[in-house]
Amino acid sequence: MNFGAVLYESKERVATITLNRPERFNAISETMPEDIAAAFGHANNDDTVHVVVLTGAGRGFCGGCDLKAFAEKSGINPAIQDMPWDPMIDYNFMSRCTQSFMSIWRCHKPVIARVHGDAVAGGSDIALCCDIIIMNEDARIGYPPSRVWGCPTTAMWVYRLGAEKAKQSQPFSMAWPGIVPKVSGLSNARRKSALNRLLPNVTREIRYRAVKNEFNMQTK
Repeated sequence: MNFGAVLYESKERVATITLNRPERFNAISETMPEDIAAAFGHANNDDTVHVVVLTGAGRGFCGGCDLKAFAEKSGINPAIQDMPWDPMIDYNFMSRCTQSFMSIWRCHKPVIARVHGDAVAGGSDIALCCDIIIMNEDARIGYPPSRVWGCPTTAMWVYRLGAEKAKQSQPFSMAWPGIVPKVSGLSNARRKSALNRLLPNVTREIRYRAVKNEFNMQTK
């Protein structure tokens, strides 16, 4: 099943949602945020689904907004406008994207991010909205646009790391390798105990799938 730029598959109580623009490193298009929200809405309403895995097709999770479409393309688009600059146009576009990403956080089912390659910029916003993040040690997560655009729109870095660590990470626009988030508490245990208690077999299965062969199934 497809929701635009997002693939949806349900099998054995597990819904796998895949960002599917591998030719653009799964960069966020104008419609992808709504595609993500639609896929998670479908998972919410499917009583056979007990847990959701979010991942990316190809060699990485998500490289952020598609700058070729938003910054390099001629003409007006939601990210480019004629002067004088109208901040409300920019706010409305970014707010729409953020609300769609937050559909992951509001999902009624536990959500696991399976991150390989990079989850940067808007891609980190998407990953951090998940309940549990599993990264291989070669993966990176960060928000490089902070040196230009300031605070990440979902503000999940503060929620997940606390204010001090979030402030340390953003001014330098670091893209942390997978081993750093592991020891920095980036994983969120918001519903982890409930997941372990109610779905122990599914939890073990998903963890196994997530780390098996260091995601080689996603990087062929």
